Amino acid sequence: MDRRKFMGYALAGAGIGLGGVALWNPLKLGRSFSARPEISPDFEPDVDIDLRARPAEIQIFPGRPTRVQRYFAKVLQGSPEAVQEIEGSYLGPIFRFKKGQKVRIRFTSEIRQV
Repeated sequence: MDRRKFMGYALAGAGIGLGGVALWNPLKLGRSFSARPEISPDFEPDVDIDLRARPAEIQIFPGRPTRVQRYFAKVLQGSPEAVQEIEGSYLGPIFRFKKGQKVRIRFTSEIRQV
């Protein structure tokens, strides 16, 4: 899987996890996917990541802080260099994988549904 497809799946998965509807696909990946795909019991990832979405407030504009969703990642297995946090920003983290690596991302939303 190339980087473009991986990012497409990761963004779509984040949208589903946040309660979004992934019917619109701007990257036109041409493949269907599920929020709960069947996982082979013998799947062994090279990189295993815990990704969490949490509410936060960041000073973006003058005045009141802006409410945002921040993403925090922790490498459970594999190289710690696979995840790069962007200090002082609500953007990120940046994922860095090598071609051919098998990756598992365990996404948890800690954002309340209103």
